[in-house]
Amino acid sequence: MKKFCEYHPAKPAYWNCPKCGSYFCQDCIIARKKGGVLKHEDIHLCPKCNIEAGWVGVANIIEPFWKRLPKFFTYPLSMHPLLLIIVLSVASILFSKVPIIGWMMMIMIWGISLKYSFSALKATAHGDLTPPKINSKTISEDFLQVFKQVGIYIIIGIVFVWLIPTAGIIVAVLFLIFALLYVPAIIILLVTTNSLLHALNPIVFTKLAFRIGRGYFLMYFFLLLLGSAPTILAQYLMKFLPIELYQLLFGFAKNYYTIISYHLMGYVILQYHEEVGYRVDYEDFKELPEKTGEIKEDENSKILSRVNIMIKEGKLDEAISFIQDATKADGITDITLSERYLNLLKMKKRKSEMLKHCKLHLHLLSKENKKAKACEIYSDCLSMDTTFTPTSLALFKLAGWHNETGKTKEAVRTYNRLVKAYPEDSLVAKAYFRSAQIFYDRLMEPARAKKILTALIKKYPDHEIIPQVKNYLAHMGI
Repeated sequence: MKKFCEYHPAKPAYWNCPKCGSYFCQDCIIARKKGGVLKHEDIHLCPKCNIEAGWVGVANIIEPFWKRLPKFFTYPLSMHPLLLIIVLSVASILFSKVPIIGWMMMIMIWGISLKYSFSALKATAHGDLTPPKINSKTISEDFLQVFKQVGIYIIIGIVFVWLIPTAGIIVAVLFLIFALLYVPAIIILLVTTNSLLHALNPIVFTKLAFRIGRGYFLMYFFLLLLGSAPTILAQYLMKFLPIELYQLLFGFAKNYYTIISYHLMGYVILQYHEEVGYRVDYEDFKELPEKTGEIKEDENSKILSRVNIMIKEGKLDEAISFIQDATKADGITDITLSERYLNLLKMKKRKSEMLKHCKLHLHLLSKENKKAKACEIYSDCLSMDTTFTPTSLALFKLAGWHNETGKTKEAVRTYNRLVKAYPEDSLVAKAYFRSAQIFYDRLMEPARAKKILTALIKKYPDHEIIPQVKNYLAHMGI
């Protein structure tokens, strides 16, 4: 049964605490570096008990292969496999017309395709869902695996031919059907044991298939479809395309579907690694990023995850202290974390700390243009402390938002607060100009507006806003 995170019920669990029995996702677990010679490795601690948690296994994390089918078809379209498919397809066209040497090259091309596909299978089975890179290790190293795979089909063929005269065609055909049904199981055993003799043991591969269960036979059905797809495609395209283009597309399809098939078999090993008896470690697991881009968890997300756990455990003071310690060096820069911290201070009625933090929080809200929330918090702070003064940016934007909502007098007061609190700030000149506009357009006091604008030109003659001020004065016509 699939296990989910205790604090995020929609997220599958990665870790399980042996003491409290709780399950946690990657966001909730505490990751720390080991010391000594293992300083580059992580240790994962239960956020409740602070002891090392155990990995629940990859089967609890990944989705079943039948729910992942679209991703199998996009797997060969990544840079490395796609480049290899194109190169091999073009090379097969070029060498197909060269006698003797051409045939040797065609065999080598086929071997390279099979070796890369086998590397993809092995990497997937080991937990790496990203396509292998094209290098000497992927293409040429341990090429014996390719010959072992070929040996599987040769041995099946030899036994089939031998059975025809000795046991009759019916028995031979039944054997062939049986053997081909269990070829994926044989390949899985070849990967997991690296022994061809062990993989060809009928008792072993039959038992393996039934240990996997219906998932094995569903995989076999998909492999049949993938294996027949290039031939079906070729029969359709042959009627419409020139022979060279047809051969190119047929070669592309063969390589494309071969990689998909082997990736699928590797994924089945990964999904059923416990049934197969194949070890997969957390450090080896590597998921393929989504097309839209995978967002890497940042430090703020980790802090929020820890804080959420403390809140659910009722440890509010501990959560406040944790945020203060975690952000001591760089301060709070994330608006969500800032709001969580503010709410905690409110809940604990820590007024002085709350007012101090509100200055930062209002600045973050102003940068994000969160109008309603910023105005609400500013009003609450003034009700608690009439001398409360946010940053110059926050005051400037708050004044503008007050004016937008018809609170003209409140807008002027806020602009005045900005001028008095930050007389040397670059926003002061703009605050004077906005105040003058309010007096002229909203409060119907043109004389006062003119006085402010005249003083503004005199005090800040070189400010970038002065041309606009002069145009506005001309527009006023007084």
